[in-house]
Amino acid sequence: MHRPNSVLKEVNYSAGGIDAVEKALDKQKVNIIVVTSSSQTFVINLLTKLNDLTRDYKLLLSYMPTWKKFEQNIELEHLFNLHTHSFQPFYVDYSNPFVKNFVLAYRDLYKIEPTKFSFLGYDCSIYFLSLLQKYGRNFYNCINEIQVNQLASRFYFEKNGTQGGYENKGIFITRYDDKENEVFLTNLITNKFLMPLVIQPIEIRKVNVIKK
Repeated sequence: MHRPNSVLKEVNYSAGGIDAVEKALDKQKVNIIVVTSSSQTFVINLLTKLNDLTRDYKLLLSYMPTWKKFEQNIELEHLFNLHTHSFQPFYVDYSNPFVKNFVLAYRDLYKIEPTKFSFLGYDCSIYFLSLLQKYGRNFYNCINEIQVNQLASRFYFEKNGTQGGYENKGIFITRYDDKENEVFLTNLITNKFLMPLVIQPIEIRKVNVIKK
């Protein structure tokens, strides 16, 4: 979805550097920065320079999933200053009482810590078994009609064409809050625990930074 008053600009960083990025920004608007590179050196260097621009511009950085492999080398302060939003299909909120109870029960039963697949296994089982129990063998016709307590996943399925299967579109969005210095789950609209099925865009100006 693209708002009529929004502006999308693509910047070739290798050709114009940070000056080209700054020329694409608007001091009166929120500037959404999308960086397509997965190069550690490029990303860390760019984030350092974008952080300097936060003194004069309102920036919101889209954190790419491919950065996970080197996120320990990214300056955390920069992510907060850039109001970074991260998109991911899996997220464990260890402050959630339901998650806490699961972890304690898992430790007691197996004497080890639950892994990512422990959480995913529970979520898939509780979701689809609940569907099967309520709707029977044709549960796929009501695949989005069930509400269950999931640990680390959010399911919202869309059919791929008339002959295709179903694809999960549910995601988590985490927000780095520069005021609280904490990472929150958010849906960009209500700032509550996420059930993000359709995400309304908030961008006024989007800057797509590419490396060529």
